[in-house]
Amino acid sequence: MRYEVSITFDAARDLAEIRAYLAENESAARAEQVLAALQQLVGTLADMPRRGHVTPELALIGRTEFRELHHQAYRAIYTIADRTVTVLAVADGRRDMQGFLARRLLRA
Repeated sequence: MRYEVSITFDAARDLAEIRAYLAENESAARAEQVLAALQQLVGTLADMPRRGHVTPELALIGRTEFRELHHQAYRAIYTIADRTVTVLAVADGRRDMQGFLARRLLRA
């Protein structure tokens, strides 16, 4: 049975920012290649969402409901509820992930 995959506004903005950054700093072709790979990665969650692992920075504080998949340095972070997968963030894992995750996912 397939899951519905939903992308939050924040995650969609993350993808747009990644695309813009790569287009400006590398090339338009590279930006499109990475964007397509990330979109495909997110799309695969419809069939096997539990294959991603628990986000380690959040597991350290007991928050195991967040999972993630990787493409190169990028991390797609999501939750699963019933038959819906919600992508909450897509981020470059080389950044300060602890701070990013606290601001983005644990905000009140």
